[in-house]
Amino acid sequence: MLWDEPASHLDIKHQLGLYRLAQVLAAEGRTVVMVCHDLFLAPLFVDEAVLMKAGSAFAAGSTAEVLCPANLSRAFSVNMTLNWSANDNQNIKLRLALNSTGAAS
Repeated sequence: MLWDEPASHLDIKHQLGLYRLAQVLAAEGRTVVMVCHDLFLAPLFVDEAVLMKAGSAFAAGSTAEVLCPANLSRAFSVNMTLNWSANDNQNIKLRLALNSTGAAS
């Protein structure tokens, strides 16, 4: 299955339901490929990720390896960290470092 931004414009309850559905389908043996910009929820539900930069694959592999702080900072040209745990869906933190002008650095 190929899904392009399926969680766009959904409230959090329905986003979670959608990601759980993707997990169920994958557990049944189906391949689910999803395009999304969600750095908060998606990492908790996917096994592998591809991080894009300027239209090309920047990093690919396990979600934890791909969405590490160094890759995120380089891909988005901002100092950022994303701390999440696949074992604990309740602790999700995003930290952006801002420069003195208030813009992301």
